[in-house]
Amino acid sequence: MITARTLRDQGMGPDPLCVLEKTSTEALKSLVVDEISFGCYVDEISPTRVVVVTRLPLSLNKDIVIFEGPKEEMELIVNVAAAHIYLKGVGAVRDAIVNRASDFLKGLPQGIGGRAGYISMLTPFLTGGPLAATALLLGIGITDEDAITSLKQLKLKDLVIAVELHLETGTPIMEVVNELALAAK
Repeated sequence: MITARTLRDQGMGPDPLCVLEKTSTEALKSLVVDEISFGCYVDEISPTRVVVVTRLPLSLNKDIVIFEGPKEEMELIVNVAAAHIYLKGVGAVRDAIVNRASDFLKGLPQGIGGRAGYISMLTPFLTGGPLAATALLLGIGITDEDAITSLKQLKLKDLVIAVELHLETGTPIMEVVNELALAAK
């Protein structure tokens, strides 16, 4: 089991919010859906511990989540966190999304968009989903660019479900996605 400890720092030092025991799959889902997709950054990484920090919207407050567990159970979480660090460092994906959002906001009527504050406030939400999906796929060993491009088009929660089934059954991820698409019809 992996321990996921959540703290909230309101500027006076972190206060504990909750401590949960999670399976490695539950912890992976939490990292991707609840943290990376909301624009977190990885503050610490080791084979048995990953610490992520997420700034809360419209606030100076931040949530700190510490994932800790045995090396074997933490492997995918560490891999996804490492992929996330890499992707945030590359910045090309982020810059392209932010530029498109900026152009869109600048085109809105005066007083509605185009302000730097709005753009910077929206950035984590605009970049979080694509970054989370790509980090998840790289973290589980998917490196084919065409597969990544195709898979990150899915809703993040659907992708997480497909990854869970892929990990549990050993079925290739594209087969899982195709089966889920057939079942949805």
